[in-house]
Amino acid sequence: MVGRNFTVTATRFVLAASCVENARLLLYKTDLKKTHWALGNYLMTHPLIRQAATFTTSNDLKDPVGKVDFNCEQWPNQTNRIELSLPSEPTDPVFHDPVAKVTIELKDEDYRTIFTGLDAVGAALEAKGHAVKKSFSRFKDKGDIIVTGEHAMGATRMGTSTNNAVVDSDCKVFQISNLYVAGGSVFPTGGWANPTLTIIALAVRLARHLAKLK
Repeated sequence: MVGRNFTVTATRFVLAASCVENARLLLYKTDLKKTHWALGNYLMTHPLIRQAATFTTSNDLKDPVGKVDFNCEQWPNQTNRIELSLPSEPTDPVFHDPVAKVTIELKDEDYRTIFTGLDAVGAALEAKGHAVKKSFSRFKDKGDIIVTGEHAMGATRMGTSTNNAVVDSDCKVFQISNLYVAGGSVFPTGGWANPTLTIIALAVRLARHLAKLK
């Protein structure tokens, strides 16, 4: 780009560019991957299944068919990851930097979570009398599961050392004294609910921690 160059100096820096960009920038602009093997790994989202199950209602309704939408926690797996695009592949159209290549798929643990959760929902509906006995039917095609990117989490996960993580409990990057990361990328696990409030809470916690430092 044509423009004016400038330099920003600070005592401490916070990388807060969203989950995918946090990982991409650290992969592209640093050599951390050599010592922080978890960088880019353990990417997670919240799998969503529209009409994950149907059942016959025991209530006197015009439409006797009940439907269940289902979303759940995705297990953190190191093969779900963010990498940099290759030199031969398309780049960012503005800065011409490598773009993020995302690999994310459901594993056996995720399917067990989904099926166990749906079985529990079906049992609860029948126990409460909302579903006719033995009418609860789970979805059949695994292709019906939507692995969305709306709740991207992980890839710069929090942990105890570079053996399993990128940042410590204060969101500081291991082995770098003045670099911190904020956002859903620090999540070691994803939970099942929207991550926004947790992201805000961690950001406020980080701000308070930085304010105490000299």
